[in-house]
Amino acid sequence: ARHVRRCSAVGVLLLVCLGSLNAFVGRQATPRSLGRLSRQSESLRDWRDFRARLVQGSRSSTDTEGWAYSTDLLEQGSVLLSVPGDYWALRRQYFAKVVMLIVDHDDQGTVGVVLNRPTELTAADVDLSDSELFTDSLFQFLGLTQGLKDWKVWFGGDCEGLDCADRNPRHFCLHTMERFAGNSNRVINGVYIMSFRQAKLLVVTGQAKKEDFMLVVGYTGWSRGQLQDELNRGDAWILGAADGALLLGASEAPASDASNAEP
Repeated sequence: ARHVRRCSAVGVLLLVCLGSLNAFVGRQATPRSLGRLSRQSESLRDWRDFRARLVQGSRSSTDTEGWAYSTDLLEQGSVLLSVPGDYWALRRQYFAKVVMLIVDHDDQGTVGVVLNRPTELTAADVDLSDSELFTDSLFQFLGLTQGLKDWKVWFGGDCEGLDCADRNPRHFCLHTMERFAGNSNRVINGVYIMSFRQAKLLVVTGQAKKEDFMLVVGYTGWSRGQLQDELNRGDAWILGAADGALLLGASEAPASDASNAEP
C-alpha cells in the first residue's frame, strides 16, 4: 500500500512537473545560437513557392512538387551547394560536396546550417547540458528518458560546433511538423527550428519521436556582405532554392552509414 501511495504521489508530481514544463518550455524561443532568427507567421505567403511556379511555368511544366531551381537571390531559405572541384578540398574539407540551408539572412550577416553531414556521435557524446530539463532526474528515475541519449547528431557547421572547447556547442533541432510551428521558428514553409529542450519534452511526453527531429550541432556564419562576395567570386558556392520537403527528405540517412554514404 505504501508503494502504491508512493507511486501515486510520484505520478501527481510528474503531472505537476509536466504542466509546469509545458508552460516554461513553451515560452522559450529557439536558442539564440543562430543570433538573429525571428518568429515569422505561418499566415505569411511563401514567395519562394510563387517564384517556383513562375520558374516551372517558364519551363512548360505544371508540376511544382519537390521543386528546386538555381537563383541569384540570396535570402532566408536559400540553398548553398559547394562548387565541385578542389576549392574546398584544399581548404575546409568538411565543406566539400556540402548542401547548406540559409536559416537567417539580413543586413547584419548570414547564418547557414549543413544538411548532409551526419556523424557517428549521439547526444551522449556531446555536452548539451544547457538543454537539460529541470525534471530530467525525475524522468530518469521513472524510466521515461530511455533512448533520449541516442539522438543522432548532425554537423551543422564550424561555428560554435563540435570542436568548441571553451563552452557548450550551439545546438538546435530542425523539423517539418507544422503542428509544432507555434513552438518553433519558421525558416521556410514546412521547415522549422526548435530548441533541443523543447524537442526532448515532446518526445518524453509522447507527442513526437526523436526521429522526427534533426539534432544539429554548430552552424556556419558570414559577416555582412561576406557570403555575397563569395557568391560573386563564383569559385566556392552555387546558390539555389528548394522546397522544404525536398530539403529535409534527404536528411534521414542513418548516422551509422555516414562514413559510407556519398554526401
